[in-house]
Formats: sequence, structure tokens, C-alpha cells
Amino acid sequence: MRHFKDYNGREGRFLEGTDFKHIIDLYSFDRDLRDIIFDGIEMIEVAVKSLISDRMSCKHGPHWYLNSSNFTSSYDSAGLESFLKENCNQQSDYHFIRGYMREFTTPEFPPSWMIMELLTFGKISLMFEHLGDPEVRNDICHYFGSAKNLLPSWLHAFTFIRNKCAHHSKLVFTTTPIRPVMPIRQNKRFLNEAEIVDNASLYCILACMQFVISKIDPDARFKERLLNLIAKFPDFDYRQMGFTPEWQKEDLFLISNPSQQYYSPTPGGRELLS
Repeated sequence: MRHFKDYNGREGRFLEGTDFKHIIDLYSFDRDLRDIIFDGIEMIEVAVKSLISDRMSCKHGPHWYLNSSNFTSSYDSAGLESFLKENCNQQSDYHFIRGYMREFTTPEFPPSWMIMELLTFGKISLMFEHLGDPEVRNDICHYFGSAKNLLPSWLHAFTFIRNKCAHHSKLVFTTTPIRPVMPIRQNKRFLNEAEIVDNASLYCILACMQFVISKIDPDARFKERLLNLIAKFPDFDYRQMGFTPEWQKEDLFLISNPSQQYYSPTPGGRELLS
């Protein structure tokens, strides 16, 4: 409700033109956007976990994560071991963890493809950032079409927005303290209006998510669901969420059916006080 208050006028007054429907619409938009983002990040999380486990296991064995030399010196290997001791036991909620702990005494913990099921997206993003094998890191970045210096910041930003979704926090006016690093080279950019994109904005995170998801599954419906949601609420001024003036013309957000028109932010859009 506070986003509709007129803080420059009399106390307790709402902005001129505010009605109850507008407030409900904003709530509905935020709720539906949360579902879309959460589903998209789930897809990214599964892909990242699978790639890390597969690439590192093939090269360094299934228990690679137990060897601190497979991480940079700044990685908290002791913290990982402490987490595993707390969560890998015969009382685990995961039947495959219980089965391993009953059947084997060495190595102490299960192979990495089991361990990945226990790790949060936040732990996975830190693990990827601190992988000590540059060849594996570069291979995973290449899979996502990302330069090696970009993907870690994206994963941290995705973790931030994922946690807001999990706690049902408001997304509409979200800015992230972890700014996704965007490509500098012209031939590596995936947004035509990259120069004016606010890296802390919700739009920037959505664009990075769509870029990554398109590499995982070109037929994924993340983009279509997002565009349909925006079309459902055409009166919002999406510039306040960081959307650029020509965002709907970006290749990243083009749709296969060009006859279907989606909302484009214009000065006529209803302003939302942030």
C-alpha cells in the first residue's frame, strides 16, 4: 500500500488516480511474476547442479568435492564438510542418502550427484565461483553462452531474487545489491540497449534469466509466460522496473508469432511510486 501513498501531500492520502483495483492488480502481477521467476530459476538450478557434478566427476572422480584442491583457496571447504556431516546420516530425509550411509563407510559422504540434491542454489553458486579447475568453469560458462567473468555474478543475482520469491517478498520494485555483470564487447551483447540497462533492475535479472534459459531449453515457456503476464497488465509503467524503451524489440524477447502484440512501456503507462 505504501507505494500508492502521496508522501508530498497530506498524511494518509493516496496518489491521485489510485483505486483499489490498481492495488489488487499490482498484488496479482507480483504474485504471478514470483511464480514465473521461481520456475525459471528452478530450471537454471537443476542445469547448473548437473553440469558441475557431471564435469567435475568425469575429470576428478565422484567425490571430487571432498578434495579442497578442487576449489580456490578462498572457498570455505570446512563449512561444506560441516554441512555434510550435519545432513548426511541415516536419518536423512533423502532415501538415497540414507541408503548410502547404511551401505558404505568410505568415502565418508555420497558421490557428488547425490550431494547436489542437498545444496541450496546459494551454496551451488558459491561452489561454482570457487571451482579450482578453470577448464571445467570455462566449459560450463560456454554451455550457457557466457564469458567466464559473467556467469558467477548472474548466479548470485539469481540466488538473491530466488530467495525473495521463496519468502514471498515484493518483486515489482526490487533492485539487487548483486548486479549481474553484462558483456562489454559488442559482439557478445545480447541486448541492443545494453548501454542504458540498469544492472540492479528487475529487468536486467529477467533478461539474464531468459538468456540462460534459452541455452538450457530453447522451447522453455519462461519468455512467453513473462510476456503474457505483461500483456495482462498493460497499464503499469514498466520503466520503473528497469525495462528499456525498446525492450520488446530485443531478439531475446521476440516471439514466434509476430502478430501477437505485447505491452511496450510508454509515457502513458500508469506510474507506480517506488
